[in-house]
Amino acid sequence: VVFGLVYALLSLPWNRKVVPGYYDYLSLMRALDESDVVVRALAAMSSRFVDLRRPVRERLLFLFADMVEASWPKAESVLLALQRAAPPGNLWPGVAQLISSLLSCLVAQISWILDIEPAARLTLLWLVRWTSFVEQMSETDLDDMKTDDLRQELVEATRLLATKETLQGEAL
Repeated sequence: VVFGLVYALLSLPWNRKVVPGYYDYLSLMRALDESDVVVRALAAMSSRFVDLRRPVRERLLFLFADMVEASWPKAESVLLALQRAAPPGNLWPGVAQLISSLLSCLVAQISWILDIEPAARLTLLWLVRWTSFVEQMSETDLDDMKTDDLRQELVEATRLLATKETLQGEAL
C-alpha cells in the first residue's frame, strides 16, 4: 500500500499546493510506513535520477523536501542517494536543478542534517567537491543554470554546514 502511494505521488501530476489530498496522503504514508518503504523506494529511485523524466524528478525532489521538513526517519538515505546520482564533475542535463534543489532544502533545514553527523560530513564533502569543480567550469557548461549562481549557492550551503558547532574543529 505504501509503495503504491509513493508511486502515485511520483507518477501523477499533483500540484501539492492546490490539491487538498497531497498532505493527507503524505501523512498516511508516514503513519503506515513501519518498514521504511518510502525511504527505500525513494533512495532506489534517486539512484536512477538521471533516467527519470523531468516531471518525476521534480515530484521526487518535492516529496524529499516535504520529508525533510517533516523530520521523516531515515530521510538522509534519500539525500545521500541523490548526492550519489550527482557526483561532482559528472554533468548531465538537469544536474544543476538537482544540486540547486538539494541546496535549497539543506539551507532551509540545516539543523536537520546537522543532527545526523555521518550524513552531515558526507554532505559537506560533496558540497566542497562540487564547489571546487564549479570554480573551474565555464559559463556554458551548464544548460539550465548560470555557473556563478550555482557557485554562490554551493558556497553559502558549505559555509552554513561548515560553521555549525557540530562540525567546527573536527577532522573530516
